[in-house]
Amino acid sequence: MARMMAEIVSPQYETVAFTMEQRLIESSTFCGLPLLPFENVEEHYAPSCYRMLVAVGYTGMNRIRVERCAMARAKGYELANFVDSTVRLYPSTQLGDNNIILEYAVIHPGSRLGSANFLSSHVNLGHGTMLGDGCWLNGGVAIGGETRIGDRSVFGMNASAAHGIEVAPKTFVAANTFLAKTSSEGDVYLSEQAIRHRLKSETFLKLMKVV
Repeated sequence: MARMMAEIVSPQYETVAFTMEQRLIESSTFCGLPLLPFENVEEHYAPSCYRMLVAVGYTGMNRIRVERCAMARAKGYELANFVDSTVRLYPSTQLGDNNIILEYAVIHPGSRLGSANFLSSHVNLGHGTMLGDGCWLNGGVAIGGETRIGDRSVFGMNASAAHGIEVAPKTFVAANTFLAKTSSEGDVYLSEQAIRHRLKSETFLKLMKVV
């Protein structure tokens, strides 16, 4: 995740170093840059001179990312947002810190995002959407207007939520799943997987008179 984000943010930010817990470090460098223990990173890169971006996946339903953001703030670091230049943001949109919003996302008017959220490419948030802290919205996710999404929720690829519902904290909505009603904390929603047809592709297309 950190390797990917360093490349993604390069049009806006210069990455000068990486940091992680001392017990996990096996080398003094990563991607050609210094890799420093988080425990004393401020001694090398002062919070008054550098900003930090916490690039962690949705491990533990985003708990690790939220915790690391809190630890970085406690050290005095300002946490950077990354919003790709293709993202459509309106003046009434409110953003916390350490939000990552990738290509061609659309955040409609009146929406409010907390902190430590990850929105992948082509995410669409309807008007007045309220997104908590530490959420993960994968590529193609569509959220109806006036919907409230609780902290640390996860939406898989092309998942969606109806207009005006309450998505409780730590809700998991799997890929290609439509959430039509309010959830309870920690709920998991799954859709049926694709069904493999008994015919092979060329035979099937001939039968359907496509080719």
